[in-house]
Amino acid sequence: MEKQYFTYIARCGDQSLYTGSTDSLIKREEKHNNGTGSIYTKTHLPVKIIYSESFSTRKEAVKREMQIKGWVKTKKENLIRFGHPNPTKILRQKPKREYENLAQKKT
Repeated sequence: MEKQYFTYIARCGDQSLYTGSTDSLIKREEKHNNGTGSIYTKTHLPVKIIYSESFSTRKEAVKREMQIKGWVKTKKENLIRFGHPNPTKILRQKPKREYENLAQKKT
């Protein structure tokens, strides 16, 4: 089995969010809660990883981590709750109907 890397979002004791990357979600959560995970989480205990994405390389995981860290909290909360940072954008997209596709093929 090939190694996996993860980008994760953790909720801290004060309800703030922390984004990071790791190769072991369980060990990383333990490190955060032991006070050795990061300077930020050390002062915002307890920490619970509530969202993660997996990648085949560390580089991809860190790239995604940096992207998410640049977002406002609302966007991160949308990703956690809906699986997308802008769920209304998805809802506004008009789905193509099968008959529209067929009509285009006939012309």
